[in-house]
Amino acid sequence: MQSPAVNVMVKAARLGGNVLLRHINRLDALNVVQKQRMDYASEVDADAEKVIVKELRRAYPDYGVLGEESGHQPGRNGRLHWVVDPLDGTSNYLRGYTHYCVSIALVDNREPIDAVIFDPLRNELFTASRGAGAVLNDKKIRVTDRKDLAGTVVGTGNSGH
Repeated sequence: MQSPAVNVMVKAARLGGNVLLRHINRLDALNVVQKQRMDYASEVDADAEKVIVKELRRAYPDYGVLGEESGHQPGRNGRLHWVVDPLDGTSNYLRGYTHYCVSIALVDNREPIDAVIFDPLRNELFTASRGAGAVLNDKKIRVTDRKDLAGTVVGTGNSGH
């Protein structure tokens, strides 16, 4: 059973994912800024973050927020913070690559306790809570017990940093 916080994170991630999907067919018309070398932000990032933060704050108004686009917004509860990347994989998204997601975590005194990753294109929802394992679309997932790389699949990325 998911915690109430995870349920709110799931709803917020889905709302953010809807923003990403609404803009996917108008990539050429988006306002894009380059924050650093190979690090971009667009109006979609900002719009998605706004709806995500609004939902999180609606349910937990005392928690702080650390948003990739909006920075740190302290909360009245000094320990608990949402960490939000509304478009994790902006470079992929802006190029039409299908590997991006919404990422949200809840941290307590800088220790992650809950996390949600939502891939809106595949409708894949990953959730995890400290001590409770991880789930993909309501099915428990696990890592293998392999001790070396033989027989494994490895994916990498290079953002150019």
